[in-house]
Formats: sequence, C-alpha cells, structure tokens
Amino acid sequence: MMRRIIKIIQNRIIKWILVIGCMLSIFAMSHLDSVKSWYMTGKVLTTIEQTTDETSDLDYSEEIQYYSAKESAMLILRKSAHVIEYFVLFLLLFNALYKPSSLRNNMVIASVIAVVYAVLDEIHQLFVPGRSGTVLDVLTDSLGVFMGCLAILVVVKLNSKKKEKTQVT
Repeated sequence: MMRRIIKIIQNRIIKWILVIGCMLSIFAMSHLDSVKSWYMTGKVLTTIEQTTDETSDLDYSEEIQYYSAKESAMLILRKSAHVIEYFVLFLLLFNALYKPSSLRNNMVIASVIAVVYAVLDEIHQLFVPGRSGTVLDVLTDSLGVFMGCLAILVVVKLNSKKKEKTQVT
C-alpha cells in the first residue's frame, strides 16, 4: 500500500497538481477579508486550546471580540501558518522539479518560485478588503522556504551517511 502511494506521488503530473493545489489554497486563504480571516484563525486557536465551549454560545461579533482579546496568540498562529504554508509549498515545488543530478539548482529554482509567489500573494492581499500586503509577511513566508531548504539538506546528509555505512559493511 505504501509503495503504491509513493509511486503515485512520484508521478510528475500528480506532483504539479499538488503544487497548484497548494498555491490555490494559499490564494484562497489570502482572499478572505480581514474579518473572515480573523474569525477563521480564532476557530483554529480555540480548537488548539480546546476552548470551543467558551465560544459556543457567542454570536459572530462577540466571538470576534473574544478572539481579539487573544491577539498575541492569534498573531503567533497566523505567522506560524505563513511559515508552514511556504515550507509545504517549497517541498512540493522541490519534489516536482527534482532531478538527482542537480540538487542545488532544484533548491534554488523551488526557492525562487516560492518567494515570488509570496510576493504576488502579498500584492493580491492589497486588493482584499481589510487586508494588507507586507514585507514582513514575505519575510515570514521566506522563513518557511528557508526551513524547507534546511530540511532537504538534512535529508540529503542523512541519506549520504546511510549510503556510506552500507558501502563500508
């Protein structure tokens, strides 16, 4: 079963469909107006904190006020989402572009595409009511890309050590 899943993911068309799906997901989240975006983040926060009972009897505007009182946690959650989104986007791009002979080029191209998409996403947000495009968000997104690069380098290093051990024995 696991081999079948891996084989499907290795299919080039599927790889690019996953990249496009991730980009569309990021676009959809960015297209939410500020109130809907804040509300959605609040729902995620209360789920994480397991405090949904506290908000179950509140109407929409009271719920928004409740989330606003937790502004620091909301901000951390929102910035973490940026990092995670672009970490995943980078890995999907890297996987779609992957050629064993040009690891560095794969990483550079995937990084450039992901960061350019982050810039375009922030420009898109300039046209969404209540949202703004910020350089800080591009930098936060770029942190996710950088972490993706580090993850790839760690995996490559671990695989090379594993190969060395099997060749020695």
